[in-house]
Amino acid sequence: MSSRMMTAARERVVAGWCQGAVAQDKDGHAVGPGSSEARRWSMLGALLASWNGGPVEELGQAVTSLHTSTKHSPLEVWNDRPGRTQTDVVAAFERAIESLARREAEETRAREDLSAYWLRTCEGFRVDSKNGRLGIVEEVRLSPAKQPEALVVRTGLFRLRLEIVPVDHVQRVIPRRKRVLLRPATG
Repeated sequence: MSSRMMTAARERVVAGWCQGAVAQDKDGHAVGPGSSEARRWSMLGALLASWNGGPVEELGQAVTSLHTSTKHSPLEVWNDRPGRTQTDVVAAFERAIESLARREAEETRAREDLSAYWLRTCEGFRVDSKNGRLGIVEEVRLSPAKQPEALVVRTGLFRLRLEIVPVDHVQRVIPRRKRVLLRPATG
């Protein structure tokens, strides 16, 4: 997650901050941000060192969030501006981390809402476990709060049995294939 990367980058800047280079060693000489000799980082250098070659999308999200927290200035220009302080840079990271955390929480809620939607509307979907086909969803039972609570699955060779499957046993719903995949049993 990019908020973890941002937090790590913030910690680097708290430990040591520089201007005029992405990173500096203990003597103030420019080094690469991922160098074991690095002791101080610019805003961008701290991000690059914390990214460490992970998913490019995460780096992009982090840069965008920092870019917004610096009022859309290029990061190195903002970092190197005369009068800029380490406290300013740490505060920009904190604003960006807050923004990312809010965005990640909203994305999680949206995914959960979408999952709940597909669980509510999966009647007729095939239910598969790691052992193969279990049956067909005959009914979705809802909680008093109208959230999916359990699936009633018609099972057996002639589909004569009903099995109640709690929704927390569902790994994912694949609407395109009209499939419900169950989590592997634990223990």
